[in-house]
Amino acid sequence: MRNRFVAGLTTTFVTAGLVLLSGVHPAAAAAPVELLYATAVNMPMTFIVDPALGKYVSSTEAGSGAGEVAIASDAGIAVIADTTNNAVVVAGLSRGAVQRRIPVGRSPRGVAIAPDRRHAYVVNYGDNSVSVIDLGTFAVTATVTVGRGPEDLAITPDNRRLYVTTVDGISVLDATTNTVTGTIPAGRNPGGVAVTPDGKHAFVVNRAASTVSVLDTATETVTATVNVGTSPQFVDVTPDGARAYVTNANDHTVSVLDTATNAVVATIPLGFSPVAVAVAPDGRRVYVSGSDGTVATIDTAASAVTSSFIAWGGGFGIGLAVGTVNPVAPVASLTLNPVVDLGAFNSDTSGSLPGTGGIAKSTWDFGDGVVETVSGWNNGHIYRHGGHYTVTLTITDHYGASSTVTRQISAYPKLRPISLLGSNLRYVTADAGGSQPLVANRTAAGGTWERFDLVDVGGDVGLRSLANGKYVTVDTATGRLTANGADADAFEIVPIDHGAFGLRSRRTGKYLSGNNGAAPLTADRTEIGAWERFYQLAGELSANSRIRAMVNNRYVSADNGGAKPLIANRDAIGSWEQFDLIDAGDGWVALFSHANYQFVTAEAGGNQPLIANRPTVGDWERFKVDHKISITGDLLLAGANGKYVTADAGGNSPLIANRTTLGAWEQFFVSS
Repeated sequence: MRNRFVAGLTTTFVTAGLVLLSGVHPAAAAAPVELLYATAVNMPMTFIVDPALGKYVSSTEAGSGAGEVAIASDAGIAVIADTTNNAVVVAGLSRGAVQRRIPVGRSPRGVAIAPDRRHAYVVNYGDNSVSVIDLGTFAVTATVTVGRGPEDLAITPDNRRLYVTTVDGISVLDATTNTVTGTIPAGRNPGGVAVTPDGKHAFVVNRAASTVSVLDTATETVTATVNVGTSPQFVDVTPDGARAYVTNANDHTVSVLDTATNAVVATIPLGFSPVAVAVAPDGRRVYVSGSDGTVATIDTAASAVTSSFIAWGGGFGIGLAVGTVNPVAPVASLTLNPVVDLGAFNSDTSGSLPGTGGIAKSTWDFGDGVVETVSGWNNGHIYRHGGHYTVTLTITDHYGASSTVTRQISAYPKLRPISLLGSNLRYVTADAGGSQPLVANRTAAGGTWERFDLVDVGGDVGLRSLANGKYVTVDTATGRLTANGADADAFEIVPIDHGAFGLRSRRTGKYLSGNNGAAPLTADRTEIGAWERFYQLAGELSANSRIRAMVNNRYVSADNGGAKPLIANRDAIGSWEQFDLIDAGDGWVALFSHANYQFVTAEAGGNQPLIANRPTVGDWERFKVDHKISITGDLLLAGANGKYVTADAGGNSPLIANRTTLGAWEQFFVSS
């Protein structure tokens, strides 16, 4: 079927199985290009192909299944039969965005748009019907029952009649009343149908008979039957009405009919099975698509193939459209989120508009000296150092049109998890899930409120609360710290001794104070005193550890609530048997007892048993957990005297650091 519309409108040719488009977009500045619009079996999109470039340049996000497509360029829409989802998709031409998804009958196939742009029509193969769609409301206004197994349809230029190919023949539908007025006998298994530009004849492909029936639309009778190749599929007519082109799938050929004599005047061989066919608006070229996504160009003057290429991988071509289009340039969009964890780039480009020419490449300037150009999109950048960066994205289509967008990003690569132990021997918490100021008043570090990610802030560090995912910031008026920021405040780590450190706020220039736990933390101290000292867990799995002696398979306990020396005599785990491993600097740890919230010491420089009774960490409170390959357990090396801790007397005596040789009594298993 072919439609030529009234003067003053953009000329658009619509056929079932193919659409010819000649559209001018007044706002577009790019030089016009000839594009193909193609659907394929089981492909969830409609391809936009540039035959001059020999590839598809863009696509719509419309599931087409085995459906066909019709285009109204002056209305700026494409109507696509979504066979898989029993729907019709209405998409904008310039960018291919889906505007409407309209439910119709079962297994829709052929599509046509009325010349007056008021209606679209789709044949429903599974329902033996035609759905009438109002293009003003995008609603189905009528469903007309036609013959069995309808395949395709064509509408006359005066918008009065529809010809629908069915197993029973050609159903003639009055488009003004949406009623079937008659059935015209045709050959076996009618398929594609096309109407001549003057509206006087219709050509119907008979797939099983390998013929084409010529209909006189005035008398609604078949006036000629033309033999063509084996298994013909679709047909299209040149703008002057002089030639008709028929695809022969099994012969791998195209038959050229002289419409004046109804005779085949040429047979053009192809290297694939052709299905869909569309004549260019100027009549000089014919495009054919079929097996394996192959598209061929035929020169109508020479009746010869001038080019052939695979436009998409797999998916047998079903629908095809060709037209002259003024391309719309792409529009870049970029949303950035703060970089966390391992410094991975976190961006969203989904708001970008690809334009008619699709996206050939994207160029990323990440603002840290790295510039990358890739095909498609890229989210693979890693920021090695924290800071604020300017990210620039430029997207370029296949015609060289580009669009650039610039955004600012805060990059805070995660260094390690951290839990802060104040000088009052209580853990800092983002109280009430981060809604209250930070305070050092927790006895355990096992919850998310007491855990933070230490992040890189350009040489300094920031704190990201696991309670709510927000960053710790300092209120300059009160000096208080709250986990409420989308951007991180910077803190300088100031080492003190034996793993203890201070934190100085870059915002206030002053040190953090735990205020002995009696009040929330504040960044208001000019020097480090007792309350400005902090410790941290030695690692993410360092909280709530237990120590089991291998000699008797019993747990080490800070006996009598820490009042007595440590001894390996417990079969069950309670608070006396739990220790946090605190970072004591240079690979050493301190054992922080849950029995009394004191540090374990190798008393008297290791000459007396281990006991939990120290509020700070010194040399006597430092240990190394040393795993030896030659034995199965862990060794505890005391910093007090450089000797190993033993469960003396086979675990019957308190732990003491007095061994230089190793045996079963010196083996422990330290676990979280």
